[in-house]
Amino acid sequence: MIDLLGDSSLAQVNGLTITVTLGVVAISLALWTMVRPRNFPPGPKGLPIVGSLFSLDESLEKIFTGWIKQYGDIFGFKLGEHWMVVLNHQEIIKKALLKQSVQFAGRPRSPSGVYM
Repeated sequence: MIDLLGDSSLAQVNGLTITVTLGVVAISLALWTMVRPRNFPPGPKGLPIVGSLFSLDESLEKIFTGWIKQYGDIFGFKLGEHWMVVLNHQEIIKKALLKQSVQFAGRPRSPSGVYM
């Protein structure tokens, strides 16, 4: 049989197919990491995969104060692969821990929890 395309053309097509497939998978994964969980509080969008990690380059107090003004006393953001929820007032924290204790049970210890 006559080889009209040749081996090099076939290799280029296979290379292009692999490149496009990997690109679509990478973009899909990046977008999937940005989808907020259902009923998650509002907060900054962040970047794919790293979330709001690069937003935390200043003092946390200054950043959180800005986010509280923008999103309210309860807000959430993504830090790496973990979704974080920030509760700003003692009454909100008490209400959350007492009325929704099941949701908070079994959570990993956080550095801030040591000081409470």
